[in-house]
Amino acid sequence: MKMTSTNTTTKRVLVFNPQKRLISINQSAFALAKAHDWNVSSIRAACTGKIISYQKLYFRYLAPNITLEDDDMGKLNLEEYDRLCQVERKVYPNGKMSRKGMKYSKAAKEKSPFYPFKTDPNETTNTESQNH
Repeated sequence: MKMTSTNTTTKRVLVFNPQKRLISINQSAFALAKAHDWNVSSIRAACTGKIISYQKLYFRYLAPNITLEDDDMGKLNLEEYDRLCQVERKVYPNGKMSRKGMKYSKAAKEKSPFYPFKTDPNETTNTESQNH
């Protein structure tokens, strides 16, 4: 019996080290996860940009319009690849991959649902109005 693969949508995964250099090209996120005993959904989230990195590495899907050569290994930079793909993604500012120095948008405390005063502190409650 001849077996054929029905999944033709497999996306190759590029792996970049903390210094943002290409270190690996893998057949799929599933194959990469299986080889390293990692979480597939975390790798996919890093590839799509939902999270910045996973296991101190950066992940990207190989774009269909980009061809990589063997000499790109160790030379291709993450920012260069993102520019080629015309996407803009967050990366850590240094090789330590710490969040120190990153800018975050801070929501006002008053708008947060967890702010200590969930109701207006000036409002009177039913028990206070009965005492008057």
